[in-house]
Amino acid sequence: MRVTLILVFLASLVGFFLTLLLVSTHQTDTFDRAGIQLVQSFSSPFLTWIMVFVSAFGNGVFTVFTFFAFAFALLLKGYRRQSHFSFLIWLALLLSWLAKLIIARPRPDGYLLPEATLPSDFSFPSGHVVFYTVFFGLVAFYALVLPDVSKLGRSVLLIISGLLIGLVGLSRIYLGVHYPTDVIGGYLLGLLLLGVLAVFYFKFILPKESGE
Repeated sequence: MRVTLILVFLASLVGFFLTLLLVSTHQTDTFDRAGIQLVQSFSSPFLTWIMVFVSAFGNGVFTVFTFFAFAFALLLKGYRRQSHFSFLIWLALLLSWLAKLIIARPRPDGYLLPEATLPSDFSFPSGHVVFYTVFFGLVAFYALVLPDVSKLGRSVLLIISGLLIGLVGLSRIYLGVHYPTDVIGGYLLGLLLLGVLAVFYFKFILPKESGE
């Protein structure tokens, strides 16, 4: 698994900076406009409700509540180190915010659905996608590596995490708040950071668990 994590990290690193280069030189403009129009062509009230719901976990107070509920659940299950380690997730949002400031890409104009609100910050990369990839990716990671997770619990956590990670990118494009390349950059940055967290877990947390 560690070799796989390193390969994912390297691929994500290269992919993120390649996407950043293409975005900063406006070589993705046509692709981005066509991507939003394609996704929004499937618009319906039910699909809009789903997309709003999917994005809700990355909105302000819901983000904080979701995280602390997860950290508290780990504490209740006796995973104190894992609960504390999970606070590193917030570094992902910090790095995403810094990347937005450096790149300073404006949000899409003219694509916002009435049910959505255009955030006031910049567009690249998608902070929602970065957070979901790191947070729900860590949930899935714990489901795989923690020994006391039941088979049913593991399956449920993996399915829910996978669906939310996969759908959040689509939801941000559908709602008109991000370009497709914002989402791609968010996934790549999220995978990069998740790979770093996983390597750190194997290096510093797992040996302490094994030594007890």
